[in-house]
Amino acid sequence: MINLFISWLLRRNPKNNDSNIIKHPQSYIVMSICCCVGFFLLYLFLLMLAIFSPETIENYDSNTIWIISLIFGIIITLYIIFIIYLVKFKIEVKDDCFIYHNLFKKTKSYSYEEITLKLIGSSYHVYKESKLIVKISLLFDNANLLNSTMQKYLKQHKIKPKINNYGVIKRSKLWVLISIGFLIPVVLLNVLAGIYESWWYWTLFCHLPNLIYIAYNLVWKISFESNNTITIRNLFFKKNLPFDELEYSENNSLTVYKIYHKNKLLAIVLAIEYNSDLVEKHLRLKF
Repeated sequence: MINLFISWLLRRNPKNNDSNIIKHPQSYIVMSICCCVGFFLLYLFLLMLAIFSPETIENYDSNTIWIISLIFGIIITLYIIFIIYLVKFKIEVKDDCFIYHNLFKKTKSYSYEEITLKLIGSSYHVYKESKLIVKISLLFDNANLLNSTMQKYLKQHKIKPKINNYGVIKRSKLWVLISIGFLIPVVLLNVLAGIYESWWYWTLFCHLPNLIYIAYNLVWKISFESNNTITIRNLFFKKNLPFDELEYSENNSLTVYKIYHKNKLLAIVLAIEYNSDLVEKHLRLKF
């Protein structure tokens, strides 16, 4: 049943109405609430199982109860925050600007002259200079409203859309936050495991690849210079090469660019990164 519901959710067509509001579809909120309630019921079941199991009653193992409560407490809290975000999220589209309402009830207004709008994959990415302001999925209600209104405004006022010919591609902070988000609960569980085992601290070495990955994403950077050269920097090397010595390839879904130098892979650029279109502008397509 859940798989059928998720399949329907991913295939849904966005609702377009006369409203000037872009928001999450109601089905997103319903699904999130159902998942939150499901985790809460599972927590109650496991809690009752831990409390009334013969082994727990005999030895009064409160550590198991604390671990179950901690894990599910974190999951349920995150779900509640996510549900609040879905409810609060709103983009109000006006003739000359749009107003973004976020999770913390902060409202910011952005004029169409100061932003860049890019369709990347299945969502619009809205930037102010190099800062990502918001992503608008094509599944949102009135998903295309901002793009159509902005194009109409720029055309009426004879304003050319902003185009960046040079700049820097960096890993999104989202990837670092996701890695840290996975790292913290697992490390916490390792520490709690020390209650039962004396060798738990050896398991911390398992997190070394994740720490390297976080450092790699923080350092990773590709700069497109005005002297027609590209500088690729990562955790292991830094190279400066002219545009005409480099080629790129793209996958079928146009979500990843691979940069090559003499048939050697130098870097992989995700299409969702800001300024990722610089790859197509300056480098030759590899055949």
